[in-house]
Amino acid sequence: MVLSAVQKRKNKIILHFDSAEQIEINYEVYLNSGLFKGDEVDRKKINKIILDNEIFLAKNSAFRYLGNRNHSSSELRKKLNKKGFRKEIIEKVLVDLITKGFIDDIKFTKAFVQFRIERRKEGIIKIHSELIKKGISNEIITEVINTFRENPIHYDNAIVIAKKKYDSLKDKSLEFQKLKGRLFNFLKGKGFTTDIIIKVVDDVLRQDDVTQFD
Repeated sequence: MVLSAVQKRKNKIILHFDSAEQIEINYEVYLNSGLFKGDEVDRKKINKIILDNEIFLAKNSAFRYLGNRNHSSSELRKKLNKKGFRKEIIEKVLVDLITKGFIDDIKFTKAFVQFRIERRKEGIIKIHSELIKKGISNEIITEVINTFRENPIHYDNAIVIAKKKYDSLKDKSLEFQKLKGRLFNFLKGKGFTTDIIIKVVDDVLRQDDVTQFD
């Protein structure tokens, strides 16, 4: 078939063929197609242009998400799927973005773990759970978290938030065991390991001279 007309509408191009068929593509895709009015175009060429346009749109959507914050490959896959892009298009885009370094699950995980520990003062158990929800593999999670596991910041974070929690509880005339249990469950909810929780709870209560016989 022959490309009988090329119509531009803002950043879109509508290709008109002598068969009455019309195809709408992005202007950038058209520029890369090498097509001109009067060209003879076969079905294989048309299908490639349609595919290139789908990839272009999916990649643009991915960059918009990445412009807001870093994403794991799994997060992007889910978001592009919700936008209605075909599975094969999504995988092509993800492979390209990974190859070019726009997506890196290891770097994403390191930044995520560091932010959650340093800024949100969360424990590694909770962080591990959140990373699973984001589709990060267990191998990557374990590799990254192990580099933070022995860091004293976990105790420091736990003692800071435990003291704040204790201050909000100590005027409620709670029995010793109930007070201790509340602190334990609070730190457990923040994702700290049992060994850190036990040490921190004991230290907080000891520092305030709280004993079982008060």
